[in-house]
Amino acid sequence: MVGRAVPKEVRAKAREHYLNLVARIGTFTWGNALTWRQILTRPGEASRWWYHPVAFKDPESDATFQGILQVLTIQTAARRLGVKELVLVGPPWEVAAVLRSAFSVKEKRPRRASGSWWLWGRGLASRLTFFGRVMRQWSVVRRLTQLQDQVFDVVVSGFWDWSVNWDERTQTFTDRYFKRLPDELKRQGLSLGWFAWLDLQAETPKTNSEVVLLQSFLRPGEILRALMDFKPLATFLKLRGCPRFKAIFQEEGSDYSPLFFGKLFYGFLDSSLPRCDLVALATQRAVQRYRPKVILSFLEHFPYSRAQYDGVRRAGGGTSCWAMQHASYSHEKTFLSLHPALEFRGEPDGCPVPHPDYVCAMGSLGQELFLECGYPPDRVLLTGSARYDHVRAQNSRTEEQTGRGDAAGVIRLLLVPSLAVNLELAMVEAVWTAVRDLTGIKLYLRNHPFAQMDRQPGFAPYKDHIEVSQVSLEADLDRADLVIFTYSTVAEEAFLRNKPVWQWLPDGFNGSALAEAVAIPQFGSVDHLREALREYQINPRAFLPSPESRQQVFERLFYPGDGQAASRMAQSIMAYLANQRRQQTISRV
Repeated sequence: MVGRAVPKEVRAKAREHYLNLVARIGTFTWGNALTWRQILTRPGEASRWWYHPVAFKDPESDATFQGILQVLTIQTAARRLGVKELVLVGPPWEVAAVLRSAFSVKEKRPRRASGSWWLWGRGLASRLTFFGRVMRQWSVVRRLTQLQDQVFDVVVSGFWDWSVNWDERTQTFTDRYFKRLPDELKRQGLSLGWFAWLDLQAETPKTNSEVVLLQSFLRPGEILRALMDFKPLATFLKLRGCPRFKAIFQEEGSDYSPLFFGKLFYGFLDSSLPRCDLVALATQRAVQRYRPKVILSFLEHFPYSRAQYDGVRRAGGGTSCWAMQHASYSHEKTFLSLHPALEFRGEPDGCPVPHPDYVCAMGSLGQELFLECGYPPDRVLLTGSARYDHVRAQNSRTEEQTGRGDAAGVIRLLLVPSLAVNLELAMVEAVWTAVRDLTGIKLYLRNHPFAQMDRQPGFAPYKDHIEVSQVSLEADLDRADLVIFTYSTVAEEAFLRNKPVWQWLPDGFNGSALAEAVAIPQFGSVDHLREALREYQINPRAFLPSPESRQQVFERLFYPGDGQAASRMAQSIMAYLANQRRQQTISRV
């Protein structure tokens, strides 16, 4: 049984277990009839539970979902064979502990758990590092910033300077995610500004009344108090030994608490909660000063945006929060997912997760995922994403592709890794192993803009065999004959250009929206991949995407591929503001 080729029903069950377990943690009821979310709530604020990494459910940085997948895959195989005793070779200690709750387990080369002192050290170091960074940011901002007496109609959330920065060539601000949308809104006569969190690794920001640096609303004493607040950690230390609390981690006879306890402890100890506390406070004060009618975020349900949504709510004034889907999502990218009753609506304790009032979805798949979270249908707008207005149906390659390689007949195989470098190194190793005994194939690697894989120690064995691309994305997609990925929006763009796209299956969650939207070749075995490459060399045309499948990808992931998402979003915001003005007129009458 190839572990990477986990059956769909097992993947769906693992996702359901994961979402239900996380939702149940926050709603655990203490002896005083208060839920844990309520215990973690300060007067007038959202529950700080929503800022914890476990509540975020990020499968890229948190291996809990992967652990549940491994447990259920092994359980499925064992029960199919009628096995009651397992021999595990080199398992993560958490996975072994979960399986031990349902099977007789023997371990070979077991991995030992990190001691609590290691978690204490890492967590406290994270807090101290964050404190030093925020204080440096604060000192820079105080030197640069003079708060203006002005009002914005619309505010765009961002980070200086990896999401918004100053373009010396055009002498304008550029936004990596919202692209043309700010200009579209300005053309409609709206006043617009940015609420940006300063990233000190970047260049010194240009002083401009349009960009408001949020750290300017913080005081040193507030930063210190946030860092010194360990009350949420104290609640967990009280809970972890409670039998009733441990019982909520039971699913179908297995105890999943080993997958959660260390992460719960570390997430209350590190800088996650203090950072969001400060973001919420700074946003509250910024909204009170600049009084925007709409604030736009590109981080949907991320903890940073949750803190901003709560800061907006605490500010009063009726500012509406909007989110633009910034990337394609699949069901297994669980950080988008919310339990509709327990999390979105906040049942039974009245502690809903802070979320946007309106969402602009990229495609019909994104729309479905937001609706599954619990949003009313009229609050999920199918507009497309301004970030991907360059992905247009008329620009996709309509000329016939051959895939036969360059002038010498060499197949150019492009690898497109994601941010998850460790996961992607497995793809690189598999593809190189499959290709090294074949002739006529040249490998290229395109680094993710925020993760340079070629600088990772694990890439060293391949640096002389794989060319790291230095050209533009457009040029890479033009020359590629075949693209292999684990999950990446670049693969989706390649598919729409009529390029054959294959997926190397991850050993954990499958974050590919493309693989969910349309059937593509998938591999979990080097032997199967090598055989497919031989077949491709013989008849590359057989692997080209069909026009029907490309159209399906446009509709499911990008909608509709006309380059007008920014215009539709601007029109939706204008319609909302016009309706608000009508409502105010009616209420005055």
